[in-house]
Amino acid sequence: MYSIIYQIDQEIKALEERLLVLRTTRNRLAPISRIPVEIFGKIFLFARDSSMPEPSAGGRIVLAISRVSRHWREMALGDPSLWSRIDFTQLDGVQAFLQRSCNARISFQACEALPTNPAIQLVLQNLARLQELVVLATTASRFDFLILRSRVTWATPAPILEHLTL
Repeated sequence: MYSIIYQIDQEIKALEERLLVLRTTRNRLAPISRIPVEIFGKIFLFARDSSMPEPSAGGRIVLAISRVSRHWREMALGDPSLWSRIDFTQLDGVQAFLQRSCNARISFQACEALPTNPAIQLVLQNLARLQELVVLATTASRFDFLILRSRVTWATPAPILEHLTL
């Protein structure tokens, strides 16, 4: 009895794998798949940048783009500039964006963030890549940032930093 169930499960698995291959082939034949990767890159950047008035919208857009299909994920992961704008303060998200941005210049914007937040500390460890740093904070956390700014001697320079707002 168990061997029959096992055989059926194996056949189902084989059919699912075949369906995956057929769907992938069909998707590659679709007209949208013939658009050059460079055009997609520009569209992806436009989508990310046009959402920036709302804090953390750009990061959510990039993540959504990377989840549309395998092809879009490959294109998104292959474009470090798409991941170079970090606009949220969850540590795992910041780590992912820093890794996927490779050595590209980065921009970091955070709202209601404390200087002790590990995500901000991680961004500050990448000062050599930091082009823009914007931290929008409450009055109390602004005070914490002023203390941090006055007491910390940065271990590495920020040679390409063009914009700093605390």
